[in-house]
Amino acid sequence: MKRQLWFFSRFAVYLVINFLWPIVLLPFCKLAKWCGRPFFQFVFLVYPGTLDQVRGYAPLWYRSFAPLISIIGLARGKYPGLIVTIPWPLEELEEKHRIYKNNCLESIVRKVKKLADDIGAKAAVLAGRLPRLLLKNGSSQLPSPIVVGDMGAVYTIMTTTRLVARTKLPHLQIGVVGGYGFLGLRVVAALQKSSARVIVVDPNIELEEGGGEIRFTRDPAELASCDLVIILTARGEQAETVIKHIRPGTTIIDDTHPQLPHRVIVALEKKGCRVVKAILTLEGEWFWPRLPKWESDWLPGCCIEAIVVAANGTPIDNQRDFETVANQIGFRPRAVSNKSEL
Repeated sequence: MKRQLWFFSRFAVYLVINFLWPIVLLPFCKLAKWCGRPFFQFVFLVYPGTLDQVRGYAPLWYRSFAPLISIIGLARGKYPGLIVTIPWPLEELEEKHRIYKNNCLESIVRKVKKLADDIGAKAAVLAGRLPRLLLKNGSSQLPSPIVVGDMGAVYTIMTTTRLVARTKLPHLQIGVVGGYGFLGLRVVAALQKSSARVIVVDPNIELEEGGGEIRFTRDPAELASCDLVIILTARGEQAETVIKHIRPGTTIIDDTHPQLPHRVIVALEKKGCRVVKAILTLEGEWFWPRLPKWESDWLPGCCIEAIVVAANGTPIDNQRDFETVANQIGFRPRAVSNKSEL
């Protein structure tokens, strides 16, 4: 009964906010922008990782009536933001884009840009794999003020890695599962700059190569020599096949969406492994309501980039300068476990 009441209350809030937005709230936001004091500094678009996460906001039947972009929450604190979502998990969005050729991806970008422009936001970011999909489908770049989010993700992963490593990175051998993709290669480059020894495991690697401090391979058995493993597969469940190769006691950093399934986390913990979520926090910054399977003060990497760009006032074009600004803002890593329930 308590769980059903929670779902009903959240759906009711969702309906009220999205009903009032165009006729009451948006005009106030435009007025605040015109006065030079916008209510929101950034827009953060998330997408549900699973149908269960869709149900976290609204019943599945409502998706036929839901707008392409709907408001699901606020970021509160020194850097206020507007949290929006789409009604489908990413696989469904890809399928709609492929079958119907209705330019869903481009429509999402246009609507997010217009929303950010209307309310005077300094930055907007698309979560997870959305930027990669856009670039893959022919977009040469995202229109301002939309940022890709990869620098924030790399910063979050590297900051979390330094926290849980408990020693200097050059003393470690680090495995990166799914390290041959859009984000993975950027994480690998950051690890190389930290002088860590890296083993990149990815089924998309066609030519295995190695030498020096980095090795690219399709063979997950090589993870057995790693002290720490970073999971960057598109979906957490895609990493399930590598579990048996990870040696007992290894620390795993999870940056997947949807996250590693509960059964995978249990199997790793039975081997004495520790599974840590890649998140940062900022004093006084929190989401209302919290994102599914997240605490209210957990900030994902892509959102970090939106906050940093908003605070800086202009986009940042290199990782080093980005991390300098992020450190000045005061983000902090937390070695937290994944939440297994909504």
